[in-house]
Amino acid sequence: MLATGTSTASILNQIRIDPTFPMKAVGLTPDPWQADLITCRARQIMALCTRRAGKSQATACRVLSKCLTRRTYVRVHNPTGEQSQEFLQLAREMNDALGCPVPLIRESLTELAWVNGSRLKARPDSPRGARGPTPDIVVLDEAAQVSDELYLSLKPMMLLGKAEMMALSTPFGKLGWFFEIWDTPKMLRHWQTFTITADDCPRIDPYILEEHRATMPPRWFDQEYYVKFNSATNSVFDKEVVESACKADDAFAPLDLGV
Repeated sequence: MLATGTSTASILNQIRIDPTFPMKAVGLTPDPWQADLITCRARQIMALCTRRAGKSQATACRVLSKCLTRRTYVRVHNPTGEQSQEFLQLAREMNDALGCPVPLIRESLTELAWVNGSRLKARPDSPRGARGPTPDIVVLDEAAQVSDELYLSLKPMMLLGKAEMMALSTPFGKLGWFFEIWDTPKMLRHWQTFTITADDCPRIDPYILEEHRATMPPRWFDQEYYVKFNSATNSVFDKEVVESACKADDAFAPLDLGV
């Protein structure tokens, strides 16, 4: 919490100088990669992160900094409405810790709106709600579990080249738009990428990590903590096996049934 008597102008000026300041206001020191994500100037950002890396916290800090210092419309989509509301709560806590330097004119479980015209809306995975005014920033949190339909409905909002898109996730199997982009170099080159494993997160205790390694299925452990896209544990065949079979031209001649 900031010291009593800190002026609104000085708080906003500090955020302009250091966009990580909202995280610091709640007593957190951003990891180097979090600071890089918060200050990144890319129009499309994709972060592949271990569980508990703090990706949502860093992203909430990024969007809050922009909402407070300029008129910004942000849409946040998660697989569920509850997850989107949790994201909004992270921004609310930082805003409160700053002393709400820009007055709120509307506040609910799903929206924050400031007197400067900025809005931060939390939405679930619903393509029906993906149309409307063009946002300045679209955040897809836990993006590997966000549907292809939602992503493809939101993507046209970036057509004029003014909107930002942030896709953040831990892997969730070898399927879906998030995996396809990450697995396709010609698509991935259009994104600024961050890859954060458990070894890159100082808050993860190495001893507890080894305990998890010993008590979790290896492919699940590698996916959750070392960001490996692995096939579902109950899959009969790996994705690569299925794809190679489908791509094999004339692999089998048609049967001559003699009729």
